[in-house]
Amino acid sequence: MNHKGTFWGILFITTGALWLLHYMQIITIHGRDVLHLWPLMLVWIGISIIPIKNWIKICLNVIVLAFGVLVLLYPSKTTHKRSNYIHHQRQQVSYQQPVQSVQTLAITEQEKTFGCGKLNVNTKVGDIQFAAGSQLVDVVYDKQSYILRMEKEFDDHCVEVDIFLNRINDTRADITTIYLDTNLVWSIDFNLNVGSGDIDLRKFKISDIDIDAGVSSENIIIGDLYPNVLIDVSSGVSSLNISIPSSMDCIISNKSGLNFTKFKDFEKINRSTYQQKAKGISKGSITIDIDSGISDITIDRY
Repeated sequence: MNHKGTFWGILFITTGALWLLHYMQIITIHGRDVLHLWPLMLVWIGISIIPIKNWIKICLNVIVLAFGVLVLLYPSKTTHKRSNYIHHQRQQVSYQQPVQSVQTLAITEQEKTFGCGKLNVNTKVGDIQFAAGSQLVDVVYDKQSYILRMEKEFDDHCVEVDIFLNRINDTRADITTIYLDTNLVWSIDFNLNVGSGDIDLRKFKISDIDIDAGVSSENIIIGDLYPNVLIDVSSGVSSLNISIPSSMDCIISNKSGLNFTKFKDFEKINRSTYQQKAKGISKGSITIDIDSGISDITIDRY
């Protein structure tokens, strides 16, 4: 008996069954919980190397697979002790008050005439939020937790800003706030490697958003201040919730095959396309293109 073929067959059957149960909303599986299972790959490799009989290898692989399924279904129970340990360790670290620092890129009279801005946000680890500001960009951050670098340039009568934010202190949980000018029409490119938080963009005119989520858990809220919005989602193993206004039409193109999606009240047009009309008079349209890995993606209305 080929234990490798048997194991992979059981693995695919189990994965497919869990996916269907999640799709039917019988169980709930989050992308971040799948990420926590990467050590099981080392266990499976180790089992395949051990010189034992094939039927024993199959039994061991099934036991490990069952353990992984339990971790997915009951993540809070399996991580409770670890969370308490981390909390205990953090309590032993003497807490220092955040040292708030501000970096500002002032908006010039010439930039005001451009009417558009492009923002590239690059974070390694950390949580960010947005707020309305009076300058082009203000970033308020804790300099004991982060290293911040900002650059500005001009391209085709549009001002472009690059923000590079690297976390240097893992024992703190301070949130970085990005203040943006509300008069410009913004194109935002998020490169969020690891992080979590709420990104509320309802106060800004947004023409397009490019989300590269990596391994993160984000809740992104879009407003209706600009009539045509394009959202491009490219993620690895992440959990994304995108909230869109009920005052705009929406079309979703889902090109991914191995993700968990929830498009509540959307009409399925074909295999990969979904749509939903605005409630009342439409203020515009939102187009969402999804091309991601094993991710948990939810699109809902507010």
